[in-house]
Amino acid sequence: MTTNSANTANTAIAKEAVETNGAQSQQTGPPTLQLDNVSYAYTKGGKRVLKNISHDFQAGKVHAITGPSGAGKTTLLSLISGLANPTEGMVLVDGTDLSERDRYRFRSHDSGVIFQSFNLLPNLTVAENIILSMDASGKSFDKPKKAIVEEFLKQVHLPKEYANERILHLSGGEQQRVAIATALVSGRKILVLDEPTSGLDLQHMKEVANELIILQEMGKTALVITHDYELIVNCCTHVLHLEHGTVQEHYALDGAGLQRLRNFFIESR
Repeated sequence: MTTNSANTANTAIAKEAVETNGAQSQQTGPPTLQLDNVSYAYTKGGKRVLKNISHDFQAGKVHAITGPSGAGKTTLLSLISGLANPTEGMVLVDGTDLSERDRYRFRSHDSGVIFQSFNLLPNLTVAENIILSMDASGKSFDKPKKAIVEEFLKQVHLPKEYANERILHLSGGEQQRVAIATALVSGRKILVLDEPTSGLDLQHMKEVANELIILQEMGKTALVITHDYELIVNCCTHVLHLEHGTVQEHYALDGAGLQRLRNFFIESR
């Protein structure tokens, strides 16, 4: 295939994905997660690394969080996942101030963060990692654990035979899917993925995009910190762009949103 043909094909795929995501982005419900005038400083009276951020995140959407290094994305991840409390403002989950909840329970039951390292135990098998997540959730299950493991492997498009594979024998894309399975099995409704396609090739990027679409279809609230243009256009419904600790812009990824996204990536080169 020539370069021009490949570019044309990629443009057509992106257009189709954006048209689908744009239609989905118009379907809104009550926000699962809200940032209400959130600011954060690492020391009392110190420089604020996040400044007066207000934003709603709906369930059944895939929200891309973009911005240059130092924009505040990692700090925002810490606040959303309950690892830290804002210096000012509130993080609300289903209308309740997260600072007033048991944050350990929130992290183990309601939210999950999938870091670039996947947070899996490499010397254990896939099944053992998933079962650890089941046990940590404190939930009761009405099926044998083996059956549940196979059920969730199927959800992330991995054969049941993978249950007995050690994590260290899996590719990066496969480990990513196992990490998603460990979050799903414990019933978490908010999932944050930190640069999920870092180091992955195009094929594995598309696999991650497909998993995010599945999360959307399951009604999860998915947030993706990413610099990957192809990932965003293939699965995200909304974009939140941070710079210098503030929201520079946010938009649904419809036709007009795609042009704004392109402009950002062109200008950031």
